[in-house]
Amino acid sequence: MEKENTTLLFQKLQSKYCELLDAYKNILDIVNKEKEFIKDEKFDKLNEILNSKAEEIKKIEIINMNKDKIEKEICSIFNARKMIFDDYKDHISNALFDNIKEVRGQLETLISKIAEIQNENHDILAKDFEVLKNDIGKLKTDKKVLNSYADTFGQYESRFIDKSY
Repeated sequence: MEKENTTLLFQKLQSKYCELLDAYKNILDIVNKEKEFIKDEKFDKLNEILNSKAEEIKKIEIINMNKDKIEKEICSIFNARKMIFDDYKDHISNALFDNIKEVRGQLETLISKIAEIQNENHDILAKDFEVLKNDIGKLKTDKKVLNSYADTFGQYESRFIDKSY
């Protein structure tokens, strides 16, 4: 009976890992679209895609909560404090163990790809932000120059403008 219950729990766990894999594949698609929109400067579409990404992240959080419940249930059966997957190899079939291990490996790979692309996106946005910041500083300086020479009283006097803004 305990073996059947354990197998059932690991099948549920496998199902949750597969759901996570699908959700992270959706996130990868979204992150790739983000990159395109950032490069093409389509910020209205970028905003829409960020909203769909937030929804996908909420789904992932729910799946993770359910996965954690299953893992706690497995831990309680074996009186374990923490779920260390390799410790349960002898308690389930080799096919189920290998399948779960493969899906977990795919998840790790997918998550690292997502993180890499997000870092690239962040770097692109940071560079764009620096350019905008410098442009705004130049505009402030130019505005000071224009305002100081707009006064007819000192129109022909030289002005020193502080460019520290």
